[in-house]
Amino acid sequence: MHLFLVNSGSNCLPPCCSLLLLAAWVRAEPVTDLCPEDVMPTEWRGPCLGAQLLFSNAHSKHDLMPEVGNGHLATAMQSDKIYAAGFFNGPARGTNVETTHRASIPRSIYWIDTMHGETFPPGYGRALDMERAVFLQHTKDPVGAEGIIVRERWYAPWQAPTLMVHEIELENPGGISRTVKIQRFRRTRSADLSIQEVNPTRLQALGMQPESVSVLEGSNIIPEADGHPTRFALAENVLSNSVNLLPGKRKTLYALVAIVTSLNSTDPTRDALDTLHRYMINNQAKSSTLFSQHCTAWKERAEAGRVEVAGDLALARVVNASLYFIRSSVRPDWPQGLSPGGLSSNCYRGHTFWDQETWMLPPLLMLEPEAARSLLHYRVNRLLEARKKAAECGSSEQVSWCPQGYSDSVDSTALMFPWESAHTGMEVQYVNGNMGPWGRFEQHINGDIALAARQYWYATHDRTWLADVAFPLIDGIASFYSARLQATLGAQYALNNVMGPDEYHWPVNNSAYSNAIARVALEFAAEAANEVRTTGSKYKDFINQARGLPVLVAPEVPGRIDLKGGYHPEYEGFPKKGDKAEVKQADTILLSFPIGFHMESNVLRNDLEFYESITDQHGPAMTWSLFAIAWLSVGDYSRSISHFRRGYANAQPPYNVWSEYPRGPNYPGCTNFITGAGGFLQSLIFGISGLRVRRDRLEFKAAPPAAIGSTAAHISIHSFHYRSSRLRLEVTAQTAYVELLATLPDAPMLCLLKGDQSPIPLVIGKRYECQRTVASEIMVCDGRSKYTTSMKSSPTVTTTTTAITTTTVPNSPQVANTQLSTVRMTGTSTSTILRTSQAMQTARPTLLSTTGNSSAFLTTTHAVLSETPASTSDLTNAVVVFMTVQNIDQPALMADTRLTAAFKAKIQSVVALEAGIEIQPNDVDVELLPGSVVARSTVTPPDGISATAIHEAFQAALTSSQLLRRTVSQELSVLPGIESVTTGPVQVSDIRIEVKPQVPGFVAGLWLVWPVVIVCCACAVLAMCGTAATQCPRAHSNGAVDDFPFNGTWIAKRDGSGTKAESGSLMVIIGNSIYWHGNGQVVPSRIWYAEDGYHMTNPFHDTLTHEVCLINGELVIDHGHEKAVCFTRFRSQGTPEEIPGQEKPVCFERFRPGGSEETPLLLTRSSEDLRSVN
Repeated sequence: MHLFLVNSGSNCLPPCCSLLLLAAWVRAEPVTDLCPEDVMPTEWRGPCLGAQLLFSNAHSKHDLMPEVGNGHLATAMQSDKIYAAGFFNGPARGTNVETTHRASIPRSIYWIDTMHGETFPPGYGRALDMERAVFLQHTKDPVGAEGIIVRERWYAPWQAPTLMVHEIELENPGGISRTVKIQRFRRTRSADLSIQEVNPTRLQALGMQPESVSVLEGSNIIPEADGHPTRFALAENVLSNSVNLLPGKRKTLYALVAIVTSLNSTDPTRDALDTLHRYMINNQAKSSTLFSQHCTAWKERAEAGRVEVAGDLALARVVNASLYFIRSSVRPDWPQGLSPGGLSSNCYRGHTFWDQETWMLPPLLMLEPEAARSLLHYRVNRLLEARKKAAECGSSEQVSWCPQGYSDSVDSTALMFPWESAHTGMEVQYVNGNMGPWGRFEQHINGDIALAARQYWYATHDRTWLADVAFPLIDGIASFYSARLQATLGAQYALNNVMGPDEYHWPVNNSAYSNAIARVALEFAAEAANEVRTTGSKYKDFINQARGLPVLVAPEVPGRIDLKGGYHPEYEGFPKKGDKAEVKQADTILLSFPIGFHMESNVLRNDLEFYESITDQHGPAMTWSLFAIAWLSVGDYSRSISHFRRGYANAQPPYNVWSEYPRGPNYPGCTNFITGAGGFLQSLIFGISGLRVRRDRLEFKAAPPAAIGSTAAHISIHSFHYRSSRLRLEVTAQTAYVELLATLPDAPMLCLLKGDQSPIPLVIGKRYECQRTVASEIMVCDGRSKYTTSMKSSPTVTTTTTAITTTTVPNSPQVANTQLSTVRMTGTSTSTILRTSQAMQTARPTLLSTTGNSSAFLTTTHAVLSETPASTSDLTNAVVVFMTVQNIDQPALMADTRLTAAFKAKIQSVVALEAGIEIQPNDVDVELLPGSVVARSTVTPPDGISATAIHEAFQAALTSSQLLRRTVSQELSVLPGIESVTTGPVQVSDIRIEVKPQVPGFVAGLWLVWPVVIVCCACAVLAMCGTAATQCPRAHSNGAVDDFPFNGTWIAKRDGSGTKAESGSLMVIIGNSIYWHGNGQVVPSRIWYAEDGYHMTNPFHDTLTHEVCLINGELVIDHGHEKAVCFTRFRSQGTPEEIPGQEKPVCFERFRPGGSEETPLLLTRSSEDLRSVN
């Protein structure tokens, strides 16, 4: 939770007069215990009630003390050790010595003895201020200086990453002078370092006073890799051992420590001294600015991304502590990875595991994407060792296991990341010189990294990053899996001898989690290759291997005859004979989230029921957080509550420092266990909100705060990041609110889609209410991501773009500010000419509202479900694939526009894949024709490739159509929601291929007649029909939108003069919404009903209104001056409605059938199109 209270002043003091603002934020019952008014300092109470400060009035155990850190340096309070990110000691493969681990850097500790014991006097104490990233201690009565007040602050300045600060403020409120003694403990030795103290003579030569500074320098004793020691230097100022304080005076002392290593310096000693000198000169004047600048930096981090809990103080404190501890260990500009125990400890030797990508990165991705990118760059910067590990796999007992024949198939680009890594990226999972089973078999870490990279791409669409940074990583991981898989019968594959996240069972075959995450890696590599325009036959192989790698489903749940519909066994043959069916931690339940593996809800429920009963009850905390997310996703709130609470039970008071295990036989395990903190944050960011990051959108369907057992009035993700925009999502008991907070200059406009309603462009600062129980989406307003428009496309494609802007009209529906790409292709006969990428097709199809008897006519694919099979006789240089899909209820499918789009997208991607590497998904048009369901796919090759060649490739790849038939059947069978429109197993029963060779240019020119015919009537001019508005008959309606009679596509009538239309040449009406095509734009307007009839707003001048009516089947709009504009409705029969006595519109007879008032095809044409052909 974050209070909307602004700290002011250069000393960054917290507010102290905010109780009125706090009243709505806290529960009454815990305040006395958590923020005791008569016990804690008065100025701390406001931040404490705001859940930003954790108070204690007693000294605490060392292992439960919090850290202060800035992602470069960190230390746990009361510790005499500092750790620097990336600084390790010990060999990668420890034989007689400990394997590489964080190097402990000694530090001096200053303190003041007081006359009080373990408990502080009333009004004093200790606190972790998470908002300002500082540890505080207030006490009084130093020994020999009674009455003196001592205020201390420890922090690692964010803006000065090589510095750590301990401030001591002394105040003498009494009437006599006092002398305060300053104690110092100095440690100059470390078992990890070879250390020398810089002598006074050298310090003088470096321009420093020897009595005022102390400098240590040296290197790690045993480097991780031979011949590559890391040097370091520590420079600190020396405080006087006593301070005399006059009556009524204050004095602040600054104990500074600068630590620099050769990881980022060629002369660590010189640079450490320079840093120290910068803050010591002029009587340490610059030191006095450190804290205020540090506060500002952390405030900016909080403003950029945080989670708020209003009305549940205990929960809000854990939320803020969890995020603080993760942020203290990572920084965007220093990609040194994250360890389960954070930067302030040697827990797990400071190594980086799957924890980084699976548990800590997802919250950062939404709240601080720059930090998430830093974690991925930790991997990217270590590709060399990952490539070596991939090449060596299976070569001996002391390397990771790979099957026989692996070395013959693996290529030089393959990457295999170590289970544990430190500075160099070498595998460091060794005990006494021997690789353990984790390093040999727990290979899912490679897929975990690929999934993290995919989610970063989906959330940011940073194409430069994808192409220049991430693609070698993504491609290399998939290449490893491709060689690692073993072919079985048919086109199936197996991933044998692995260890899944359940480390109690190994090695096993076809681990559900391991297989699913491998599929992600293979599929994303093919997807990324397409995005960055990289081709090669191996990407087709990746897709085929992913499809053939099973995630097993068993028909019966062991020992649970009450659970019907099957479940996912953890691995093949689970459980092994003689093994105890106990699971260490979250494993198979991770299929749904974070992997996103599609399954029926009853199967997910069965998985949860079964694995909950056999999961180690003393296992690590993040397990229960993921159970909570899964139970929330299926809507079983009675089960989500207990798991959510267990998910943060390991946050130990008083500072909510995380233990790895709950209090019990394994307690505490690793502290501060930020892996658990990351899992817990996910249960809020992705659990209570239901937020999911998809390829081209964000989805959310929130649960009420009560679903996690919270009394909070609201829980908000404030702020989170998507596509260069910053947003807020607030969840209450009944409602979810979305707000756009800020955007970067190049950010695409985002739209909110609430259920099946119209898309709403998000405006900065405006809150949009959503029904909490209805699934909603946030996406780029045109339904596509930026990458869609830059996908590989044929040079023969011509694209025209129509911008839909937003006109503010009172009480009118908001319409997307969007870009509709209209692509005209040589050789296509599809009724609609708009062609899109697979990403666009799988997006939500409905972009404009539907009311009354009209249907959603504008979909992201904009393909038409024709009433009759369209002829292919007019195609040139194209291949047409007809396939009959059995057991599909066609009317039900066509009624679900979203499922229809996804259905066609699946066919599109498979056809493109089988057509050859030159063909991309956006080179394929898909129409659904009558039949069981008949899908017609039109493949238009790029320049230089003949349709005949593509046809030959098809014939060779199809193997008598069996491969394509089986692949399409499999892909459609697992399509989310397909079960709602099936009458049996989905099967492709027949495939027919036609080739349309390229024709000579003079013949091809004749083809241009047909698109001209489609649009020519839309070029009709605005006709002044001479019908005054007063002649409009009175409308018969009760004013309900459903009764509005104007639905359809309307074309301005020609008056015979041949004048071009300048505006309003075409309009589409759905209910009370009008979409005008004119002046190169598509502009929204609206119709409303009043006592005197129908009226509309002028789309170009929102202060003007016009009367609207129907006369003899024509739409008549009062133009003023006793004039009116007449429009004719476009009909699917190919002729306009005949009006007695009216001239038939010029060129209308050339219209090709195919449209209807429910499917107004002409919306895909821009005004420039319309004018150019008349």
